[in-house]
Amino acid sequence: MRYDETRRRFIRNVALGALGLSLPGMRFGLIGGGRSKVVISKDPGVISEDLSVNSRALGSMLDEALAALTGKDPIDGLRSIFSPKDVVGIKVNTLSGRRLSTHPELAYAVAERLIKAGVKPERIIIWDRFDSELREAGYRINRTGRDIQCYGTEENYDEDVTIHRNVAVCFSLILRRCTALINLPVLKQHEIAGVTIALKNWFGAIHNPNKYHDNGCDPYIADLSSIGELKRKKRLVICDALLCQYEFGPSYKPRYAWREGAILVSRDEVALDRVGMEIIDRKRKEAGLKPLRERPEWCRYIFTAADREHRLGVADLKRIEVVRV
Repeated sequence: MRYDETRRRFIRNVALGALGLSLPGMRFGLIGGGRSKVVISKDPGVISEDLSVNSRALGSMLDEALAALTGKDPIDGLRSIFSPKDVVGIKVNTLSGRRLSTHPELAYAVAERLIKAGVKPERIIIWDRFDSELREAGYRINRTGRDIQCYGTEENYDEDVTIHRNVAVCFSLILRRCTALINLPVLKQHEIAGVTIALKNWFGAIHNPNKYHDNGCDPYIADLSSIGELKRKKRLVICDALLCQYEFGPSYKPRYAWREGAILVSRDEVALDRVGMEIIDRKRKEAGLKPLRERPEWCRYIFTAADREHRLGVADLKRIEVVRV
């Protein structure tokens, strides 16, 4: 795609017109008054009935979402968030196989735009837990050369344990290598936690996530995300909501999956998860299911992440500006 001046002006005008904002003094992800911004970019034609992805439509959705988030051309917006000196880790979620994992088309589209923004390909790492899961989801494993890197942590974790509040974890050495992180989760329900979207995706960065599923993963997910090493490096979250699931997750159950055809973009993972809850609840209501909040342990960790102790983002819908493009 060519980023000519006409397209730059168009995206800039769409973003600023939708938000009623001007560029000077604008903070990414925040609108002012302690509010956060979540951008939803949607195109029903981006994913077909046979679940194939229209890469061109997805690229346009991504560009418009980044423009709406940053108030700039998408590439200039990324330059404002990432430096050419960064090693950028793109944390995908490939737990649920080919269908309900982060689509490779999205991950590589993000990587390509980072390259246009000045980050060298070999300084971009698409990663998750295991090579085998990445391959199953359609990714190309690559650990060498001057190309986009893509590989799993495997058994390569810190030798030392990081202890913080209620968690004691060893981080992936990939996370240690990265200086900046982009979170690329999938929008889906989770039978233990309620939902698994942005915050819970970081369970794939530690050696012992199985230890922290009691009480709907609360407060463990919030405690993990508030660890300085992780908290400092997180820059952006882009949620894959092309194909979503509203019941019996996180494993793929075709009966409960639906084509939302959207991506959600924010710099506030808590706000994005809260908006994601609403999307899943809308679908649950259509299917005649009870809302997520009727199970007391479900989704509680999202609100814990927003409390005075953790302060990781905004969970109050009244303080979240949802921008649709």
